[in-house]
Amino acid sequence: MSTKPYPIEEDESCPHTASEPSFQEMIQKRRFPLSEAMKTSITLEESRKIMETRIYKHYHPEA
Repeated sequence: MSTKPYPIEEDESCPHTASEPSFQEMIQKRRFPLSEAMKTSITLEESRKIMETRIYKHYHPEA
């Protein structure tokens, strides 16, 4: 997480107000591309199956 403060706009009427980054700036400065995230993501069905398997193995240990 960045610790840099937001850039302060030079405005005579309110000199101490920091500007929020726009939505477009946030998309352009994304550190982890969405395509990379989608490569390692799983669907809700896959997640549910994994959790059901883990719960079953917890309550039904192999003899």
